[in-house]
Amino acid sequence: MAMHDPLTGLINRRRMGVMLEQVLSSYRHRGKPCATMLIDLDRFKQVNDTLGHTAGDSLLKLVADRLISVVGDR
Repeated sequence: MAMHDPLTGLINRRRMGVMLEQVLSSYRHRGKPCATMLIDLDRFKQVNDTLGHTAGDSLLKLVADRLISVVGDR
């Protein structure tokens, strides 16, 4: 539970940092290129401020579900 976000079920920032360091280290060690993708939800704070945290939580869950359906659980 300490490594996953309870709302979305996705790994949390702490776990992501650990995983990212492991992957980058592995690729660096093998001398191979590696890429990452970061996603920012534009105006997310505005959603929380105007529609409330419940709406913000719903939006995060929707985005997480869509990412999982496209990318998978890896």
